[in-house]
Amino acid sequence: MKYIFSLVVCAVTLSFVAQNKAIEFEKLTFDQALAKAKKEQKLIFMDAYTSWCGPCKWMSKHMFTNDKIAEYFNREFINVKFDMEKGEGVDIAKRYQVYCYPNLLFIDGDGKLVHRTAGAAQEVQDYLDMGETAKNPETRFGAWEAQYESKKNDVAFMQEYITLLAGTCLPMDEKLKYYFEMQDEKDLLKDYNWRTMFYYTRDFNSKEFKYLLAHQDEFASKYTADSVQMKVSYVFRDAGNRIFYRKDYQEEDYKALVKQIKDLNFAGHEAVLFHLELARINKMGSKEEMIAYAVAHGDKYYQLEDLNSISWTIYESSDDPKALQKAASWMAKLTSSEMGNNYACLDTYAAVLYKLKDKEKATKYAEMAIAKAKEEGLDKSRYKDTEKLLDKIKKL
Repeated sequence: MKYIFSLVVCAVTLSFVAQNKAIEFEKLTFDQALAKAKKEQKLIFMDAYTSWCGPCKWMSKHMFTNDKIAEYFNREFINVKFDMEKGEGVDIAKRYQVYCYPNLLFIDGDGKLVHRTAGAAQEVQDYLDMGETAKNPETRFGAWEAQYESKKNDVAFMQEYITLLAGTCLPMDEKLKYYFEMQDEKDLLKDYNWRTMFYYTRDFNSKEFKYLLAHQDEFASKYTADSVQMKVSYVFRDAGNRIFYRKDYQEEDYKALVKQIKDLNFAGHEAVLFHLELARINKMGSKEEMIAYAVAHGDKYYQLEDLNSISWTIYESSDDPKALQKAASWMAKLTSSEMGNNYACLDTYAAVLYKLKDKEKATKYAEMAIAKAKEEGLDKSRYKDTEKLLDKIKKL
């Protein structure tokens, strides 16, 4: 089993080759699809989507129209798609616990869900592997579900199972808690527990997270300070987001979270509070207030991986020279690093410089962005906006 630590700093860029085929999603009711699946002894492949889901649209446009994927799914499955917020989709979502989108379901002719995953994978092989896994009674998700009760005390099984569970958007807090309850505290520093903690722990009151806070230096020396800081920050920021985005948002809940963080007084807690306050302003206040707060405090708390996103936000939403100058200084720092030497970050820097009317430097970085896009093998449609930007820069 592979664990890959990765951080997407700037926009994901992909190149696509023109295709002529597409998955043939049949216009069937769910009962008709079940009957056809039983008759042809095939599984149903269901794209469970919503009309507002961006990744759903991206996947439909770029992956379901790939020749290899289309040929495979048209041959092996009964393909249907349902909007989970309309018509039959509402009951299907309840029946199969669809909690995020896109959700990709494999169902047999009896209506039994045998395999599932969530999200829009970006590689063709991922979809072919998903289909093969769904057809294999020994490897599909349903097989792991069936073994849970008998194997939940098996550490290796639980690590793999939790990884699969995380890829479905099904609730996993109780199973993760059970897993860590099996672990002695002295074992929490071991690499397999760090990996599980890094990817899946969200509860800052959990046994494993409290241990991480109390032993940050030990984890940092073994797994890098950046990864530890990233994990600690994510858990608290996630807790804040769950408060901000509740329909019944209560300011008291946010203040209580801030107090807990201050009381814990762990290394890096001030940076966590900075990001939480940014998120709160962004949700409850105005874009102008959020940008002003970021500009005032960002130099102290932003990491390199934060700079492209906030700089692009400033470019899109602000005409304040002070904010634009700050964004330019951040992008100069980012693009001079290995982390920022890519098309998306160079494009952001060029855009900020254009808004500052720095014709010479804006031209330089727009041309660098276009050259980098070509070097990265991007389709021209991916950087056409940068070419348009370059035209506008030349007219300054």
